[in-house]
Amino acid sequence: PLLFGALISSIVSGIVSDIYGQQRKFLVYVSGTLMSICCILFGINRWFFIDIFVSLFFGFGFGIFSAIDWAMATDVLPNPHSYGRDMGYWNLSMTLPQVIGSPIVGYLIDIFRQFNYVRLGWLTIFAFCALNFVIGTSLVKKITHVK
Repeated sequence: PLLFGALISSIVSGIVSDIYGQQRKFLVYVSGTLMSICCILFGINRWFFIDIFVSLFFGFGFGIFSAIDWAMATDVLPNPHSYGRDMGYWNLSMTLPQVIGSPIVGYLIDIFRQFNYVRLGWLTIFAFCALNFVIGTSLVKKITHVK
C-alpha cells in the first residue's frame, strides 16, 4: 500500500505542481503533515489491518515529497558548476540518517523489550519520527528561492 500510494501521489502532485504555478512549498507542507500524522497513528495503533490503511496514506505523503523535493532541491542549488557535488551532499543528508538511525532504533527497541515495554518503545520512535517530519517541514519556510 505504501508504494502504491507513493506512485499515485507522486504523479498527481507533479501535475498539480505544474498546473498551479509550481506551489511546491505547499505540497511539501501537505506531505510533511500527512507523514507526521501517520507516524503517530503507527505508534498508537494495535491492529495490523489499520497499519496497512495508514501506510497507504503515508505513501501518499511520501510520494508527494519524493516528487517535489528533487524539484525544490534543483531550484535552490547555489552554483551551476557544482550541481553534482551539491546533489551528492543533499542525497547524503537523506541517506546518512537512515544508516545511523537503524542500529539505534534496534538498540532502543531491545532496551524497551527488556523492560517489557515494546509498545512504548515503538510509540517513542514513531513520535520522534513525527517530530522530525514537523521540524523538516517547518524548515522549508526558510527556503526563499522557491514558491
